[in-house]
Amino acid sequence: TIGFNRIGTDSLGNSAVPNVGGGINISNSSSGNFIASNLVSGNGFDGVHVFNSANTSIVDNYIGTNANGTVALPNGEDGISTNQAPNTIIGGTDSSAGNLISGNGRIGIDIFNTPDSRILGNYIGTNAAGSAAVPNASNGIFINNSSSNIIGGSVSGSRNLVSGNGDVGIHVVNNSKNNLIAGNYVG
Repeated sequence: TIGFNRIGTDSLGNSAVPNVGGGINISNSSSGNFIASNLVSGNGFDGVHVFNSANTSIVDNYIGTNANGTVALPNGEDGISTNQAPNTIIGGTDSSAGNLISGNGRIGIDIFNTPDSRILGNYIGTNAAGSAAVPNASNGIFINNSSSNIIGGSVSGSRNLVSGNGDVGIHVVNNSKNNLIAGNYVG
């Protein structure tokens, strides 16, 4: 478990004090990790990067904003990036499970070569209240060569708010198949 940390910011969470690389990196066949209730902002690369590791849960984090979720403290690249990371859960249906993923230097959530994952109940590209844009520079959610993922849904709390981003809200490319995208608020 990685929880209740401020990674890449000062102790108040108002200014960037960047790590040169990413904020949190899970890699090399690590499994069953839980990343919860962190502020991960201001880092030089991705806020959270999951590579070649299964069954990671990422819930209730602020990634790319200040501690109040009102202004950008961008990570240099993606807010969350996965590569060969099956069964990753980003957010959840409980009201406290969703992440705020906004203000990052590239994509909010980048899913690459990652099947069977779920993106549920997150605010992507907005402030914590969902009332104003705090854009990720590129796409809100980018699904690339990844299949059988669930983005949103009709169950209460599962819908993502994907708005205010610098490019496409939800972008699906390159042999991505059987993804379910439903019930989200986009734009």
